[in-house]
Amino acid sequence: MFNLHARLRSICLHHVFSVHPHLKNESVESIYQVLKVYTAKKGPKFDVVADPIEKRFKIPSDDSRPPLRESMATCLRSHPDINASDVQTTKYNVHCSFKNAYLGEGIRDAALNGIRMPELAPEERRRVVVDFSSPNVAKELHVGHLRSTVIGDSLSRTLEFCGHDVIKQNHVGDWGTQFGMLITYLLEKHPELRNADHSTPLNLSLSELETLYKEAKGRFDSCEEFKDASRQAVVRLQSKQELEMRLWSKIVSVSRAAFESLYKRLDVSLMERGESFYAPIIPQLLTLLEKKGVLETDDVGRCVLPVEGFRVPLILVKSDGGYTYDTTDLAALWHRIHVVKADWLVYVVDMGQNLHFNTLFAAARQYGLCPDDVRLDHVGFGVVKTPEGKRIKTRSGSSTKLTALLDEACRRADSAYLASCGEENVTKESRQQANDTLAYACVRFADLRLQPVSSYVFDFNSMLDRNGGTAVFVMYSLARVRSIHSKHNLSEEEILAAAEKEPIVLEHEREVDLALKLLAFSTTVEDYAVKKLMPNFIANYVLDLTTIFSGFYQRCYVVETDPETKEVMHVNMSRVILCHVTMKVMVQALALLGIKNLRHRM
Repeated sequence: MFNLHARLRSICLHHVFSVHPHLKNESVESIYQVLKVYTAKKGPKFDVVADPIEKRFKIPSDDSRPPLRESMATCLRSHPDINASDVQTTKYNVHCSFKNAYLGEGIRDAALNGIRMPELAPEERRRVVVDFSSPNVAKELHVGHLRSTVIGDSLSRTLEFCGHDVIKQNHVGDWGTQFGMLITYLLEKHPELRNADHSTPLNLSLSELETLYKEAKGRFDSCEEFKDASRQAVVRLQSKQELEMRLWSKIVSVSRAAFESLYKRLDVSLMERGESFYAPIIPQLLTLLEKKGVLETDDVGRCVLPVEGFRVPLILVKSDGGYTYDTTDLAALWHRIHVVKADWLVYVVDMGQNLHFNTLFAAARQYGLCPDDVRLDHVGFGVVKTPEGKRIKTRSGSSTKLTALLDEACRRADSAYLASCGEENVTKESRQQANDTLAYACVRFADLRLQPVSSYVFDFNSMLDRNGGTAVFVMYSLARVRSIHSKHNLSEEEILAAAEKEPIVLEHEREVDLALKLLAFSTTVEDYAVKKLMPNFIANYVLDLTTIFSGFYQRCYVVETDPETKEVMHVNMSRVILCHVTMKVMVQALALLGIKNLRHRM
């Protein structure tokens, strides 16, 4: 699919090389850091910022040579794809626009070749581990996990769409002191479990397990005898004793089944690789750091790793010999880079962990665990609040369970769908499909349209508003696009055959606006959503596209019918193809957000 920003950068880069041939020895990426292309705020134009190139690369001034922006403007005026009359220079920028014929060719290409990103060069393709969701075993997913899950899933889909090799990893909390505590309490409450073999299931739900965990924690905090027994159980678990391993495995299985049920509802797939997976790697990592001579012992007997620029070190071994989150996370980072061979790690974890990841990344760089060419990113996110501005919690004060939240979303989506269509006009099948699709789409879109770092208000009424800024609004617009197809009754094969034969003619300003927005899709995905790791750019792109399409729909007829007989009198094929590409782009953009396509009438 055409990328207008990339095309304009390429034209300008070619001119820069013609004026300053020695810059061919510089990396293209370094030049693009100062050769910037922006979409102008008003009108179908672009701004090129070029002058900083000469300052950045310390090119001596030459009175016989015009400023770079002036010579670039001359170059653009002579280019066959650029409107010569629109090229203007300001003190800092060059303004320009593409010819309608070139935009039409871009729409034709999208119709014939699909909504695809340009193929990455081998050196551009990365293996990316995206770490997201990451619930704790024996605890239900709560509303906080929703943000990590939908943001991480959308980023993964977008990176895959761009051609990267993506590993979606679920760093489950399935190891540590808490399991000694829970196993000890389980055996107290259910002594028959001592004799239960591996095939005997643990007849407890995840909710019941969480209740037992809370009770066990109370006992651990109040009873020294229970605390000692729990610690001994941890030692036996870490040494892989049969009873403790058997019970631990049952607890993990119950938790995993509950997690997978929720992931299935949200259409999320993850590779589970919990803390237990990295436990055998930790001694190797500690030996490696010990050989480097960088480990220290603090005043309370803990083994710590000091990190330059950070007051608090990473705590790798507690005074009782146990490991910490720092230890596991450092081992996971090392394994992902040196064993999985990932060269880009993305952690989608709440903003409260920002200092932890900054320290972790700095330590990995400082001690040679992470090469300079490996990219490390923490995508932090804010909290979810009620319309009253408070964190979402249950009446008891605990975090709202994700299952309950999704169930309520489905109930409200069902009511909204029936109110829109009328119960007598929908089948049981269409109602169920619309119910699930709308509910999860609304929940996802409300989150993804905002910057991840922002906290946001979770309000069902706002989510289901069809008047703007919601998934319902977008799906309603998509249904409108499809309604045009039902009027002209042309098959996709007939539309593509027309695109093969005739150029796309763009004459009306609303046609041009729509074409420009459609051709901005690849720029939005590549230059913003991927480079900045912010899926909100895609969500807001879809909202803008629906608004622009609405303006096109109101001003530009696609199918002209007889006002009395309603028979089709004329079909504007260029506009049919524009609508066809609009539908394809909207469907693809929603897919990157993890939102399914609703085919039933709204």
